[in-house]
Amino acid sequence: MSGAGGLGDPTVSDPAAVAEIVADTTRAILDAVRADIENGW
Repeated sequence: MSGAGGLGDPTVSDPAAVAEIVADTTRAILDAVRADIENGW
């Protein structure tokens, strides 16, 4: 994954960008789970 979010040659991926994407996505998932729990789902 490139820093711009596109898929491409994995040998030129940007580890910092991937780490940020993973962190942001994980945070969003956990926030959604927390909201579901708080709303009695």
